[in-house]
Amino acid sequence: MNPTALFGAWRLLRFEREEPAGVRRAWPEGADGLLIYAPSGYMSVALNWPPDEEAGDCDAYAGTFSVEGDRVLHHVTNSVRPKRIGKTLERRAVLDGDILTLYAVNRHGRLRVVWQKIPDR
Repeated sequence: MNPTALFGAWRLLRFEREEPAGVRRAWPEGADGLLIYAPSGYMSVALNWPPDEEAGDCDAYAGTFSVEGDRVLHHVTNSVRPKRIGKTLERRAVLDGDILTLYAVNRHGRLRVVWQKIPDR
């Protein structure tokens, strides 16, 4: 993937977790978010949703990013979760027009996060 294709702001369309049986469900329910990739190589993401016992009510981090093939690597320098700082979060990325789908695996299982490019102002 060409990193320049990521430049800009993206609004969250869907945040889904895949259950062990392969069924996808919105998780957390009611999520909203903004993802930004800057030409300078920096990125930030902020997500919020109604409070959920398992997921809390928000997530946010920032840092730099790089692209390796179909993977986007988020190198975290700031986060609402201090244990995440200094880590690299790997996301498999699929870009289809103005839709960016990021796939990840974390302590909650397999995640699918779908973003839509926000037109430049």
